Amino acid sequence: MTLLALSIIVKDCEKTLERALLPFKGVVDEIVAVDTGSTDRTLEILNSFDARVIEQKWEDDFSKARNVALEQIKTEWFFSIDSDEWVSGEEAVRIKEMCESNQADAVMFETINFVADGTAGALSTTGADTKISDSYVLSTKVRLAKTSLQEGEGLRWRGVVHELLDDDAREKGYRIGMSPIQIRHDGMMGSTQSEYYVGLCNRSYEEGTATPSILLLLAVEAVRQENMERAEMLALKALKMERRFARAYAWLGQFYFVQGETRKGLSIVQRGVKLCQFSSDFAELAGVAIKMHREVGDENGARVILAAAYNICPNDLRLMAK
Repeated sequence: MTLLALSIIVKDCEKTLERALLPFKGVVDEIVAVDTGSTDRTLEILNSFDARVIEQKWEDDFSKARNVALEQIKTEWFFSIDSDEWVSGEEAVRIKEMCESNQADAVMFETINFVADGTAGALSTTGADTKISDSYVLSTKVRLAKTSLQEGEGLRWRGVVHELLDDDAREKGYRIGMSPIQIRHDGMMGSTQSEYYVGLCNRSYEEGTATPSILLLLAVEAVRQENMERAEMLALKALKMERRFARAYAWLGQFYFVQGETRKGLSIVQRGVKLCQFSSDFAELAGVAIKMHREVGDENGARVILAAAYNICPNDLRLMAK
């Protein structure tokens, strides 16, 4: 069995697809792509990379499309990326080296999601990223994994939208590690979530299958529609489902802050800082807490949180500008 495949689902993504695939050329053993109905140059680009393309009718289910790709993968490991995401060539090589080290069965990656200014919960970019956008939000999920454990059932994506491997990997006994590599994603730039995507999230919520991340996305959408009561309800529900959901504490804290409920906002981020010290999103939450303390003139409170953050995640780039 060969080592590593790149897994991707696509539709009409000619503008960004080559950027996503090029770093992995000569690094992965195969590229497996599920195309859900492209009419532009997407298929031509995939063919130029010798990708194995599976044509699949779109059925309003992201996991179903991704699982079709998984069923076709013949390598020991796979790495999942979207057409509007990218890593550097050096990082692609390091991803392959993670498979060779065999220190984990699945690996989580942070994604830097560049967003328009003013997005709730967004942090300020630093360095070269400022040329893309001034703001970003972080997300974390399993991207790299063994296709299956020895004599075990293959890994499966879950969720019609905001799909994840994480729960399936945990339930099947995968050893889960954390990568220092951050994936970059600019598909959220300059626009709000599409009505179609939000509709899928609402469907998941109505069916009782929504993850905390989906609930937080719907909370953001509720703010856009100026339904603050619904936004608060959804964010609190997300925290009830996942007590250590650092991004939800960061978002809800800023939500209260903007509504003029300063004390409530500070209280929620402080609670999050205490509960989420082992979360991969801790630096994001700490950054929001520091910013809020400084905005109310509490420099001492900001210093305390910054010191704790440097102690917990001293090498996290998100703390460099604090």
